[in-house]
Amino acid sequence: MSNYSIEKVGSDYVVKVDDQSVMKVGSRRRAAQLVVDASELLNDVPLMPAEAPSSVDLAMPGDAPSVADHAAAGDIVTPSITRDSPEVA
Repeated sequence: MSNYSIEKVGSDYVVKVDDQSVMKVGSRRRAAQLVVDASELLNDVPLMPAEAPSSVDLAMPGDAPSVADHAAAGDIVTPSITRDSPEVA
């Protein structure tokens, strides 16, 4: 269980977890919301060390495209920003 706190430093608010600064925000309301969100997330799904995914589990699947399938570093691919109008039957 972590101990969360909010400390005002100058015109900003610093969110602390167990006396370690983790984030600086400009609004006290935003800092308070971050603390609430973080504590809810940690309470909802606690990961036990035996349940934590290993690096093998996080690896890309075998059917994922390789780096060679993508454009070479020198090739610049510019996405189109035009939108095609739908065909009317």
